Amino acid sequence: MLLAHEMTHSFVYNLNPNISGWLTEGIALYEQTPVFNETIRKVGFITWIESDIKKGLIPKFSELFNGREITDPLVTKDYVFAGSFVDFVTMKYGYEVLIEFIKSLDFTKSFGKSETEVHMEWMKFLTEIYKNK
Repeated sequence: MLLAHEMTHSFVYNLNPNISGWLTEGIALYEQTPVFNETIRKVGFITWIESDIKKGLIPKFSELFNGREITDPLVTKDYVFAGSFVDFVTMKYGYEVLIEFIKSLDFTKSFGKSETEVHMEWMKFLTEIYKNK
């Protein structure tokens, strides 16, 4: 898992050396998991972010780890939230859109929607996964 995680950073960096810290960590967290399914989604992430989701404390993208400084001692939560975003993107939009987003870091160009609209879709995705847990 560690090797897959760290190799992902290299691949992502080759697509965009100016990649945001939260996004590269989210992709690496997602890719380190051999099979990303409902079990991983609910059990793998649940211990880290379930209570925040239930309280409506889903961070904005600008609040996630920027890759340069750790602003929160629980930065691991940032990684998990970022990984859940990558999961959301691959499920709803597919890998092609994820790759476009990695390259451009532009929500409108990649998703055809504003950052706020994409964030709202992601919040809905998370809420639906965890509402019955």
